[in-house]
Amino acid sequence: MLNQVMQAFGGIGLFLLGMWLMTEGLRLAAGSALERLLASWTRSRLRGLVSGMTITALVQSSSAVTLATLGFVNAGLLEFRRAIWVVFGSNVGTTFTAWLVALVGIKLHVDILAYPLIGIGALLRIFASGVRLQHLGMALAGFGLFFLGIDALGSAFEAIGEQVRFAQGVGNVVLMVLIGVLLTTAMQSSSAAIALVLTALAGGVVGLDEAAAGVIGANIGTTSTALLGTLGATAEARRLAFAHVAFNLMTGVAALVILPLFLWLITEVVGRPDDPAITLAAFHSAFNLLGVLLIWPFEPYLSRWLQLRFQRRQSSVTEPRYLDRNVAAVPRLAERALVMELRGMLAEYPGLLQEAASTGREQGAASAIREQRLQQMGDFLTDLSRSALGEELSGELARLWRAQHNLLNIEESLTELARVLGELENADAQSLVRALRDWLQELARVLRDVEREAPDEVHFDRLRDAYEHAKMQVLNAELAATVSRERMDEALQGCSHSRRVAEQWFRAWTVLAGLKFPQADAGKTTGTQPESGA
Repeated sequence: MLNQVMQAFGGIGLFLLGMWLMTEGLRLAAGSALERLLASWTRSRLRGLVSGMTITALVQSSSAVTLATLGFVNAGLLEFRRAIWVVFGSNVGTTFTAWLVALVGIKLHVDILAYPLIGIGALLRIFASGVRLQHLGMALAGFGLFFLGIDALGSAFEAIGEQVRFAQGVGNVVLMVLIGVLLTTAMQSSSAAIALVLTALAGGVVGLDEAAAGVIGANIGTTSTALLGTLGATAEARRLAFAHVAFNLMTGVAALVILPLFLWLITEVVGRPDDPAITLAAFHSAFNLLGVLLIWPFEPYLSRWLQLRFQRRQSSVTEPRYLDRNVAAVPRLAERALVMELRGMLAEYPGLLQEAASTGREQGAASAIREQRLQQMGDFLTDLSRSALGEELSGELARLWRAQHNLLNIEESLTELARVLGELENADAQSLVRALRDWLQELARVLRDVEREAPDEVHFDRLRDAYEHAKMQVLNAELAATVSRERMDEALQGCSHSRRVAEQWFRAWTVLAGLKFPQADAGKTTGTQPESGA
């Protein structure tokens, strides 16, 4: 008995390792295709549902699809009410794993397919010249280990089933729901928990009713990953996570209430009483589709409630708008979120220059908050750089490092500029203050024009002329003997600091403008939603 338990334990390990290799390999081999599919397949509720089902079945991971969808929502490229249907579709798409186990894994002779897949995959991973082929080899090896794990589990449960059988009864159905929840929470994979239940059913350890209850529990248990992901996450992430929880709980409760009738209908439709694994896979797909039908009329109300309930607090100005640890799991989407974060900060500086020109003072608390946000971006970049990145993405992240450093330099220059203006005002050097303020007003106007259009010779000529005019005003004030040489030097330093602001701003703008991403035709985006409230 102990040997069979250890064999089952090893089978779970092989299955989990195979699932990870398969998912990562397929995701990396797909590259940016996942983004393009999500960008073009989500223009309606039905298309969002179908895209979630299809992409999840292809990459074998509802988590990867959910994270990719979250990245689009965070970047304002996908409306939440479209994204929610991609998440619902991913729940249906993940049932493909159950069919793979029931139709192939349980019936497969390991030496026919699993070993060749592992061998071919390993050879491609080691010797293939193209990165995409290497990732494909990783996925093939994962498929082989996936089937090897199922075979080990099947053999172990066949032996255990001869000695132990899970008793039938209502109490045991409830117990199996709890076991399914615990298994999924512990392994952080509903696919692994369902494969375990399927092989236990095929081995005779549990009956069909108990196995169905275990699958329902696994479906509910997968919400634990979503709930854990809400810790420190953005408002958009919390909306999607709680939509996921609501869908799975409603689906699970509905399937449990009508479990005997539902199983009888599935058995009649499938017509394979001698093959309970097929019946269980059909049950898994059917009750998720039932959940889609149940939630379809209520989704608009759920979406509105979630958008009102989870909003970014105005007081949380130090929190990143687009960055969280969920997005960091997908490097390409993490890059997009960083670009959106940096662009948001870059757009603040024309207004800050306007404010400096009007008041002559920098708010220390506001500057500290901006620096804190920039430090958080730096930490995010550091964590992201530790991931497995391709050459292209590594180069783009290096450019984002430079843009983040440009903004830090702007903060230093703004602080110095505020100090200079404050000292000149205290010294009553009004002619120098006016010269600097006129220059800062023009600089702010030029930067706003560049944001709307693009840098060209006209903008640079305006900046050069305004800068030279400001310096001439400073020099004329000294020649007219209205200020001291010391004050004139301070004013010239202010000119230099403000010019450095312009240089660093243009460098960061050039980097961020050069990073292009696919645009989703999703209509109204989440960026239009109010950002204050609970």
